[in-house]
Amino acid sequence: MYIMLIYMYIYMQPSITSAAIALNSCRFISGEYYMNAHANYKCYTPQFKVWNYLLTLPTMLLWCLAIPAFFFFKMYQAKRRAEPWA
Repeated sequence: MYIMLIYMYIYMQPSITSAAIALNSCRFISGEYYMNAHANYKCYTPQFKVWNYLLTLPTMLLWCLAIPAFFFFKMYQAKRRAEPWA
């Protein structure tokens, strides 16, 4: 079960990270800033800020920092148990 979750994370992590970055980044079109992911939505509006703070930033923190840190911690624990002299 754990191996399946790790493989799913490794497979999905680049797609989710790039989608979150695209939702967070803006481009300049005809004098206005629009989202890279959806050019119909303007950037720096109250709606954009809510989506940014409630969806994009937590996703980035979870997928780019928390989950890899958890995997590293679990591997470190397993290594310490496997090598009692270290």
